Amino acid sequence: MYIINNIIDGNVYRLHDQRDQQLRVINPYLILTLNKTGDLEFQIPPTHMYYHTVEKLKSVIQLIEDGELIFEGRPIFEDTDFRNVKKFSCEGSMAYLMDSIQRPYSITGNIHDFFAEMVKRHNEQVEDRKKFVLGRVNVVDENNEVKRESTSLENTWNTLNKQLIDVHGGCLWVEYRDDKRYLNYTYDYGGRNEQQIRFGVNLLDLTRYQDATKVVTCMIPYGADMEYQDELGETQTRTVDITSVNNGKDYIMADQAVLDEYGQIWGTYQWPDITDPARLLEKAREYLKETGGIPDVLKVSAVDLNYTGVDIRRFHVGYYTTAISKPHGISKDLLLARLELYLDDPGKGSISLGSTVETFTAAVVNKQVNLSKALQTSEAKTYNEMARKITNATNLITGGFGGYVVLDSTDPATGKKIHPWRMLVMNTPDKATAKNVIQINQNGIGFSTAGIQGPYRNAWTIDGNLVADFITTGTMLADRVKGGTLEIGGSGFAKDGKIVVYNTSGGQIGYWDKTGLHVYEGVIEGSRIRGGTIAVGPLSADSGGVYFGDYYVSADGSNELSSENGWVRVNTNGRPAGSPGGDYASLFIGGDAYGGIDLLGTGQINCSGIKCSDVRFDDRWTDGYSALDMFKQIYSRLDQIRGILGISWND
Repeated sequence: MYIINNIIDGNVYRLHDQRDQQLRVINPYLILTLNKTGDLEFQIPPTHMYYHTVEKLKSVIQLIEDGELIFEGRPIFEDTDFRNVKKFSCEGSMAYLMDSIQRPYSITGNIHDFFAEMVKRHNEQVEDRKKFVLGRVNVVDENNEVKRESTSLENTWNTLNKQLIDVHGGCLWVEYRDDKRYLNYTYDYGGRNEQQIRFGVNLLDLTRYQDATKVVTCMIPYGADMEYQDELGETQTRTVDITSVNNGKDYIMADQAVLDEYGQIWGTYQWPDITDPARLLEKAREYLKETGGIPDVLKVSAVDLNYTGVDIRRFHVGYYTTAISKPHGISKDLLLARLELYLDDPGKGSISLGSTVETFTAAVVNKQVNLSKALQTSEAKTYNEMARKITNATNLITGGFGGYVVLDSTDPATGKKIHPWRMLVMNTPDKATAKNVIQINQNGIGFSTAGIQGPYRNAWTIDGNLVADFITTGTMLADRVKGGTLEIGGSGFAKDGKIVVYNTSGGQIGYWDKTGLHVYEGVIEGSRIRGGTIAVGPLSADSGGVYFGDYYVSADGSNELSSENGWVRVNTNGRPAGSPGGDYASLFIGGDAYGGIDLLGTGQINCSGIKCSDVRFDDRWTDGYSALDMFKQIYSRLDQIRGILGISWND
C-alpha cells in the first residue's frame, strides 16, 4: 500500500492513500536509478481537497510503502492542462546536494575524509530539511593519502560525481532510518533481492542491450598533474603517464584476441589522484579489461511477486538480483540498476539489471560532456598558468617598496642641468650604482637589470616594438610572428598546443601538434625529410605508391622510380622486369647484377672504377671507335707533340 504526503511549513497533507477514494492522485509513477536523484510524477485533479497545497521547491514530497519511506524529494516542474489538472514532477532528496557550493579546496586524505568534508560543507549552507547525516562509506583507494583540489566553484552534487564516482565508481544513495536522512557512498546497497527473475514465472519481457560505443582496446592513461621546476626556474606542470614503466610507450593494448575481434579502438582516461606510474599502469590494465568487450545490460519486464500474494520482499535498487532464463542462455547475478513502477498498476513496471540502460543519444551527449570537461580542464590549466604569472607580477609590483624615483635633468653630453628629459625608477638613488632600472623617455619605456646603460632586454619603444623575454597573454592578434622558437607539445604548459591552418573558406586543412604533422589538403614542398614518414597522396589502396608529377614510387619493396622516358632504380640486385633497353639510358646504384651507371645498356661505372672498354658513345662523335681506341689515339697524338716541343710529361 502506497501513501504520498506533502509536508510544507510543518504541516502534513496526505495527497494519496489507496484506502481513501477522496485522497487519490492520478497516474503516480516512480523511477529509481543508481547514482541518480530519482523521480516521482503524479497528477492532482482540481477536486482534490489539497489541490493548492503543493509548492515547487518548498514542499517535501514523501512516498511511503507499507510504513517504509522509499522516496523523498521536492516538486520542480508543474504543468496545468485545460481541465486544470496539475502534473508535478519531483526530484529525489539527493538533488539537495545541488543547492550548496563547494568553494576552492585542497584536501589531502582518504575517501572517507573527503566525503565527510563535502557533507559537512553542504550542511553548513542549507536548511535543516536539506541536511544529511554522514552514512556508510566502504569505497576505498589503496593510496590512502590522496590530494584532491579544485580552483573553481561547483555544487556538491557535481563535486562528488567528479571526484569520487567518476574516479572510483561506487554508488551514492540516501537511506531513511530513525527519522534521519543518511548519505552513503558504497560499492552497492549491501543486499540481495530474494525474488528472482525467472522465465515462465515472473518474466514478462527481456531485452539484451550491447553498447559498443564504450569499447576501448587501446588505452592511453594519464595520472595526476605534477608541478616541477623548468630550466628557467619557473614552476610548470606535467601529467604522469606510463612511459617510464612501459618500455617507453604511453599506451597499452588489449589481448590479440580482443584486437582481432574489435580492431584498434583508442581511448584515454585520467586518474587525477595517481602520482605513481607503476600504479597508473595497473589501473589502466584493469580499466582496459572492463572496456575491452561489449557489456551486456538486461532490461527485464517482470511481475513483482509481492503483488501476487506471495510473501516475498519487493525489489530494491542497488541489490543484486538473480536472472535465469534458459531460452535466452542467461543465468547470472546482476545489480538492479533501475526500477520503474506504476503505483496504481505494479504489473506495468520494469527493472533494468547490469547497469543503467543508455540510449544512443545519451551516449553521444555523455561523450560531448566528457569532451567539454577536457576542454574546460585545458582552459583551466591555461588560466591557472596565466593567473600564476599575474600573481607573480602583482607581487613584484605591489611589493616593490624602497625604490627611488628620479627625474633626470642632466644633459648626458655636457653634464649641465637642463629640463627633465627622462624618469628613472631604480633600486639605488645613484645612477652609477643602480642595477635594476626602469627608464621612461620620449622614445619609450625600458627595463634593465644590468644598470642604467642596459642592455634593456625588456622594452616598449615608440616605434611600436615590444621586446620581452616572456609574454603572458590570453589572446594575441598579430600580423606576423618572426624568429625564435614556437614551442608546442612536450609535457609542460604547451603539451596540448597545436598549430592549425585554415583555407579561405574557414575550413581546416591541417594541423601540427605533438602527434605529428597532419595535412588534409594542399602541397608539401621541401628538399628532404628525415627521421619519419611522409605520404604524398592520393595513395592507392593496393600498391601504396606515391606519384611525384609523372614519376611513380612503389611501396612493395622494389623502391623503383620510373617514368615513360627512362627509369632510376636504387639499391637493386637486378634490372627490373620490362626495363627499357636500346637507346635509353639507365641508372643503377648498388646491387650485384649491374651495380652502377649503365649508359645505353652496355658500359658500367661502379665502385671499382670506369670500365672504358665497355663504354660507347654515339657514332656521330666517335666515328665508330670505342672510347678506349679514342683515348689511345689522343694519347699518341699528345706524345708526338711532347716530342716536338722537347718537354717531358712532368712538365
